[in-house]
Amino acid sequence: MVPADVASVLNDFPRLTVLFEPGAGVAAGFSDQAYLESGAQPVSSPEEGLARADVLLRVKRASGSRETLEIVSLKSGAVMIGFLDPQVDDRSHLYAWADAGLDCFAFELVRNAEATASFNATAAMSRFAGRIVVDDFLKLEHLNTLESVDVLVLGSGNAGVAAAQRACELGGKVVVMGTSKRNQPVVENSGAAFFRLPDENSSGSVTSGICSQRNLVRGQLKQREFRLVVCAARRIGQRAPVLIDQDLLPYLAAGFHLYDLAASSGGNCAGVVYGADTVVGNGIIHSRTGYPAEFPHESSIQYSGTMLAFLRTLFRQSSGELLAHIKQAMIVSGGKIHPALLPSHCPDQTRDFASQTGKTVSGLAYESSAGP
Repeated sequence: MVPADVASVLNDFPRLTVLFEPGAGVAAGFSDQAYLESGAQPVSSPEEGLARADVLLRVKRASGSRETLEIVSLKSGAVMIGFLDPQVDDRSHLYAWADAGLDCFAFELVRNAEATASFNATAAMSRFAGRIVVDDFLKLEHLNTLESVDVLVLGSGNAGVAAAQRACELGGKVVVMGTSKRNQPVVENSGAAFFRLPDENSSGSVTSGICSQRNLVRGQLKQREFRLVVCAARRIGQRAPVLIDQDLLPYLAAGFHLYDLAASSGGNCAGVVYGADTVVGNGIIHSRTGYPAEFPHESSIQYSGTMLAFLRTLFRQSSGELLAHIKQAMIVSGGKIHPALLPSHCPDQTRDFASQTGKTVSGLAYESSAGP
């Protein structure tokens, strides 16, 4: 959280103590002095901070030795909130958190709804990611404009719209394909063409629905040589649909760059490797994490605002509707993993997890004696 929001948290919930690791905000333009003035207290080491923490706020899931340190240092019952990779193929970290007794909320599972707008961190960060991948393509190709470039955007959510707007600003010939018509006016006003894809859930089966979508994508790939492709088609809590399979990759232009922003949910493109760039045929499939870090100050302010809203909702518990959305974001609770994230599950597991989640969230009410 940025210093201004730390001050807001302490004003709203004066019994809280906010700890920070010195230097944590410097890269984003927030000094240790600013955190001290906000009321936060420094820790002498990461180990001290983790051992004392009841709630750990983070941006991305830690990796390597830092993740191991957190698992062994955080107390049982500690809460973790942030982007936690709940839908990557390797979910061993979820089992480690459950074994450690942690309670974890993943922003990836916050539903995209009007009620969640204030704490929908995915939506806020997606706007940065959509623009950044277009600028990254310019750098890689040593271009100043996209006037001679055909651009395909799959997905008409926040990331897709942001990518389309940026590509249009730079003169690209942009096609957007998505299932939602909510953002169609925004897309078309930016100068892009919009093609509606059928909802994969509206047909006899999801598999056949995705095949229908893929056939429409094939039609566009046959008509134009897309050098830049941005994949951003995903639904909260579901595996991303593969809209460009192995059969469609040869239709992309020679030297193509494809950015799969849905890779953490399985990806929209066959062959994507989460967190890595992969040479496939005559082009490159890009999947990177932390795109908003390209704008550390601005993205930190946006992210911090969503975290503040999430904490207010969690601690105040004044709205049943909002609490329902908060509970849906819980991926680990009371030693259990959300059943939908397991290889297989039964209705009894779902009911048990929902019951456990209710107890955990209720215990975090600020006025509760068990609260933080």
